[in-house]
Amino acid sequence: MKNMLRTTEERTQAVITYLTSIGLRQDEVCNMASISVVLLGLNPETRIKPVVEYLQRRGMPDESIPDLVLKHPRIFEYRLESSDASSLCKGRARIQVDVLPIGPNGSKVAAVNYFRDNATFLESPVSPVPPSPTPALLT
Repeated sequence: MKNMLRTTEERTQAVITYLTSIGLRQDEVCNMASISVVLLGLNPETRIKPVVEYLQRRGMPDESIPDLVLKHPRIFEYRLESSDASSLCKGRARIQVDVLPIGPNGSKVAAVNYFRDNATFLESPVSPVPPSPTPALLT
């Protein structure tokens, strides 16, 4: 028998409230929860908000954050190792988000890279592009 998600109605409501406050609709939160089954059991203050703040520090525009987390709902399963970390971690698995300018109009695109700690990209890539060694400088 599989484990059941243990959470409270208050925590679930707090997660939904926080995610809708950043621009997601309730049906989108429902879709995210079907992919990341632990999502509704996470503490929004210690697990969800730090990930959103990480995305903002990496240069992600606030209006683009809902689209990114909708496409990558498991990003909330990862944690920050420290407040100035360049990647999120879950065991040896890592996610690094790089926000890069494209085109002459200054629009930005986010690259979400999944990789394993201490793995070389020629041996075992998880995503096609390795993360940048330093945070991208955006102007």
